[in-house]
Order: sequence, then structure tokens, then C-alpha cells
Amino acid sequence: MNANREIFPLAFGVVDSENGDSWTWFLQLVATNIIPPRRNVCIISDRHVAIDCAFRNVPQLGTPLIQRRYCLRHIRSNFMSQFRSKNLKKLCWRAGSTPILNEFTNYMQQIRGANERAFNYLDAIPKEKWALCFDGGCRYGILTTNLSESFNHALKGCRTLPITALVRATFDKSVQLFVERRNAGMMWNQSGYQFPEKIRKQIMDGWQQRRHTVVIPHNYHSGVFSVAIENATPVTVDFSRSNCDCGCWRMNWMSCSYVHAVCLFLDRPVNQLIPEVYKLTSYINAHAGDIMPLPNMNEWPDIGIHLLPPKYLSRTSRVGRRQETRFQNEMDMRPSRRRGQQ
Repeated sequence: MNANREIFPLAFGVVDSENGDSWTWFLQLVATNIIPPRRNVCIISDRHVAIDCAFRNVPQLGTPLIQRRYCLRHIRSNFMSQFRSKNLKKLCWRAGSTPILNEFTNYMQQIRGANERAFNYLDAIPKEKWALCFDGGCRYGILTTNLSESFNHALKGCRTLPITALVRATFDKSVQLFVERRNAGMMWNQSGYQFPEKIRKQIMDGWQQRRHTVVIPHNYHSGVFSVAIENATPVTVDFSRSNCDCGCWRMNWMSCSYVHAVCLFLDRPVNQLIPEVYKLTSYINAHAGDIMPLPNMNEWPDIGIHLLPPKYLSRTSRVGRRQETRFQNEMDMRPSRRRGQQ
């Protein structure tokens, strides 16, 4: 992710199928050539057995600095394949997305009351892998792989191309993405902004919500305050631990409306609490490099590898477009637009 919470492509791989060998090959190269040493990295994925295999086979991915988290959307989809219930579907998402431990416990007990097997299914999954309140801030509040899948969707038409054309189309799309984001960063910088667009909007939304709050100081020295919004239950904001009872500050690394209210009370700029990873300078630096044009193929060096011809795959005599091999699941279903149907 970049500083604007957008997908930032790091590596692409062309493989014959999604299996343990291909994922091991890909993640081994990522771990060796891309992940910096002594850096904390969080990898969000589904629970595909091939990815499990890669994590077992790549030693670099077994260090405490590399954390794996599951996409909550895939967790819910697999959950729904076992337990078809709209109520359980809703409770599963709420349990996984809440940053508050007490709320997680409450939702899980509701699931248990509705279906003991459904509770056992979720309880068997390591909580830090799918439940935000146990994450510890590793995933920066990112619950799903939706952004990467939307980027994959933009490249969907490339998958049926020959490999050379596929690589070229992916390269051109990446160049276009970098140019657009570099230009956006320059424009925001010229406008005097300190943060990218999405982060700036999030800060402004929190600043607007702080108007209807009551702040009660408990300890100025250690920075402990009680904050209530209108008639809601007060929450505790602790500046010394960068923590708020709502959980958002600790899990998203972004100050919430309660923290903004305390900043207003103290006449303290909230911008000082935003980490460097969300600042415009980080966004600009991420897209500062140039992706140079590809040289003419006649100028490519000889790498001394015997190139094999592509495998011949016989096509059926069926008329029309080839059917996709990807199986649809609950995540692909969309609500009907007809009146009276859901």
C-alpha cells in the first residue's frame, strides 16, 4: 500500500497454475529481492493451501518480522459456504472487523447461540489472523484484498494474451499508474497539502465529528482524557500509549474523532499525530522513480538459457468463447435489481 491507501504493485509472476510450487517460487523471489531486511511486513491473503505451502517452504517468511493475515472477505465467503445464514454472515463480518475486544466477544457469543458449529469453525482460526481486535496494528486496518483484486480486474483482459503481450500490457499499465500518481502527488504538493487525498479527507472527517464532544482531563502529565460524543458512553484517550478505547488509533495508526477532540481541547495540531507512512512526502517518494522504456528486443543481452516452445493446448471444437476455469463463489454474487428480490 502507498501513503494514500492505494495498491502499490511490487512484483508480478507468470505461472501455469496456482499451486504450491508456483506460490513458493514467487514468494521466494519476493522475500529475496523485494522485502528489505529487518523490516516489518504484513502479507494479507486468502487461506489457499498453495499459499500455506509457500509460507512453510520459504524460510524468510517464517521470521517474526513477517506477519500473515487473512482477507476477511474470503473468511466470510468460506464461512458462508458452510453455514448459509444472512444473520451469521453479518455477525461474522462484525466480529472480524470490530477493533474492540468486548464487541468481538459479544458477536462471537451471538454466533454460538445461533449455531455452535459455526462458532467452532471461526474459533478454530487463529484470531490474530482474521479478527481486527487481535491484529496488533500489523494490517493498518486493511481487512480485505479488495484493492489488489480491483487492480487484477484492470488487468483481466491481459490474461488471455500470449506471454510476451501479457508482460507488455502489464508493463504499460504499471507505467500509466505511476505517471498518474506522480502527477497527483505533484499537484497536491503545489497546493500546499501535507497529506494525500484519502488521508486528508479522513482527517477532515474526524475533525468535523469532534464538534459534539465533551473532554474531561484526568491527567495532563501522562495525557489521559475521557471523551464523550453527545450521549454516547465516554471513551478513554491515552496519549502516552497512543491509544483510544474505540480501537481505531491503535489498529489503523490513524487518529480518530476522539483524539481530534482532545487535540482541540489542548490546542494541539492533530497533524503531529499522523505517522510518516501517511504523509505526502512518503507518497511522492514512493512514485519518484522512473520506469524506463523497454529497449528494442534486438538489443537484449543473451542470457544463455535455452528457450522451450510453449505447451500446445488443444482446444475443443465448441463454438464461441472459451469458458473460464475460475469457479464463482459467494463473493461473486450480486443482489438482483428486480423489485422484491434480494
